[in-house]
Amino acid sequence: MIFEIQSMPASTRLPDGTLSVAVKCGDEVHSLLIPPEAQQQFWPHLLASRADDPFGAAAVRLKPKGLGRFQVNTDLGLSLMLQPGAAVHVVLAKPLADFLLELLQNWDDPKTWSIPTKQ
Repeated sequence: MIFEIQSMPASTRLPDGTLSVAVKCGDEVHSLLIPPEAQQQFWPHLLASRADDPFGAAAVRLKPKGLGRFQVNTDLGLSLMLQPGAAVHVVLAKPLADFLLELLQNWDDPKTWSIPTKQ
């Protein structure tokens, strides 16, 4: 069965990490319960797009309203604040965090870009 979702009137995260989402399909409202294990499979498909085409029609580009950081053992955590109370958290191993720092220090040098830019 395929549902075309028209809107998401409500969503919440339950204490056990399950995501509860209400979706409106036609005149009906359905509830989806997505446990943490299924979210690990679901999020990459929802958030990802082709690595070599950040400007394509299917590209997903988030525009965070703020940034945060945290530490997990020796790894760096970045929080992309999307709206009040909602963030995407990314954990980078130390070598990737060092590479990110290098990329940011040379962000305005087109020779260091791995993908051409568009205005």
